[in-house]
Amino acid sequence: MNEYHLYLLLLITLKNKGLSQLTRQKVTYREISDLIDGARSLDYLEMGNQTLILTKKGTDKFLELEKKYKKTNKETWIEKATEFMIPKVDRDFIYLPNQNELFF
Repeated sequence: MNEYHLYLLLLITLKNKGLSQLTRQKVTYREISDLIDGARSLDYLEMGNQTLILTKKGTDKFLELEKKYKKTNKETWIEKATEFMIPKVDRDFIYLPNQNELFF
């Protein structure tokens, strides 16, 4: 069981969020199911009224993992979208648009 994925699962359960944080980590739904079963067998989670509830043991484990994995550096909260970055051009570069593509 991956500790970081367990941390995310406990965070999701505590905050009552969706599974998108885990799926962004390339965790499949099958692996999420196995992760939930493993957390339930370790008594970190229990089944409530059709929801998962964090137990006392699960809360303690979450607080332990939070010290290790919580992002405290604000620079890492939002990742740069490198796919939209354009290369720098020379300072003396002059852009001349194609006259056929201009519409007024």
